[in-house]
Amino acid sequence: MSDYTMEFNILLFLNLAGMILGAILAISGFFASFLEIVSNNEDKAGEDIFISFISIIVCVISIVLLGIGLYKSDKAIWALDKEPYATENIIALSDNNLTHGRLYLRKGYLNESLYYQYMVDLGDGGMINNKVAAQSATVYYDNDTSRVEWYHREKHWLWFKYKSVCHKIYIPKGSVSEEFNIDLK
Repeated sequence: MSDYTMEFNILLFLNLAGMILGAILAISGFFASFLEIVSNNEDKAGEDIFISFISIIVCVISIVLLGIGLYKSDKAIWALDKEPYATENIIALSDNNLTHGRLYLRKGYLNESLYYQYMVDLGDGGMINNKVAAQSATVYYDNDTSRVEWYHREKHWLWFKYKSVCHKIYIPKGSVSEEFNIDLK
């Protein structure tokens, strides 16, 4: 499951509209030319077939451009905002595997995701709990203040644009326990 969404814009709308309109015109053109052939009007049927082929070409070009655009924008590099749009001062942090899922009649699924859970100091003596997905966070050592910074990031190619939120977590040096253990039992 991805942690980003594609932004919908007018050029992407025009690309999708070209695909849909091309497909509709191609199908209706072939249907109209079939009716012209049945009614013995071959001159009109030739025009309908020509319009159908042009519509197919427009549809195929739109599909190819959509595929190339989605591929190129997916491979683009994320651009991160220079300043965070939110900062939370934290007093405690832990990592946790959270399991969630859904059970249907006889089938279902379970997902397990790593999250960073933390307590936020509100400044007025209150505290609240929050969590961020580990796949959208990067942990840094910082002896200044422990905090979580929230950033917008985006990547795009031409009119294909993806937007997402990422986090930078700053913790005191030595907070991550670095130990290795291989158990070959």
